[in-house]
Amino acid sequence: MKRLMKVISRMVFLLLLVWIPLSCQLPLSSSQKLEQLTKTITVRVFRADEANRLGGSGVLIDRSNNQYWVITNDHVVFDRKLSYKIQTFDGRTYPVQIVSPSPSPKENDLALLTFKTDTPSYSVLTLKASPKMLKEESVLAGGFPFFDDFHQAQDFHFTQGKLMMVLDEPFLGGYQIGYTNLLRNGMSGGPVVNQKGELLGINGMAQDPLLGNPYIFPDGKTVSEKAWQQVSQLSWAISVQTIRDFVQQHYLNPSL
Repeated sequence: MKRLMKVISRMVFLLLLVWIPLSCQLPLSSSQKLEQLTKTITVRVFRADEANRLGGSGVLIDRSNNQYWVITNDHVVFDRKLSYKIQTFDGRTYPVQIVSPSPSPKENDLALLTFKTDTPSYSVLTLKASPKMLKEESVLAGGFPFFDDFHQAQDFHFTQGKLMMVLDEPFLGGYQIGYTNLLRNGMSGGPVVNQKGELLGINGMAQDPLLGNPYIFPDGKTVSEKAWQQVSQLSWAISVQTIRDFVQQHYLNPSL
């Protein structure tokens, strides 16, 4: 009888060893799900020769069978003489074609890319028309930043912050959304999303500009010295509505 009890006790102990770790695996929090979503729809954009002087990020916005479309900033791929590639979240790389022409100085700082793949299937983040934007709502900004040695990160990075301003009239380049998230070089073209996982815009202008005055409106006017103190402390993104209008000019898809 004692021997039987020992066997039963040992079996119960072994079952507990298996059950306890499983029971401690908590489900992903909403913030973790948001980070995972943002990671899967963000790509790294870089030169095909893999020189690290140029590069940035982009967002997967649409697909048709095995063809995908990516939105990024034009300044990420401004040299049209070069060839570019993208890297998806699973580490695969693909050559891309730039669909949109180079913009004039007064046009939006946007570029549309496309690539094809016959193997995996990637998620895309639909360009929802005019998602509601609330002042001081929490937003996540993601991308592939450069490090101090000028090498671009191979892994996705993100920063948390708050949306602070939405201009009635955007600055040159289409920059309209101001937010507190810290941006680094290489995060241009990456997504800015709200807590619902909706795309609000794409990164493109970091805080505290070192050269020149980027806060100029299309009519040539600029912000006051007082306003400069405020806007220069924010990062700036191009809104999803501006992106929708741009994409529809170069890629006619009724779903966008």
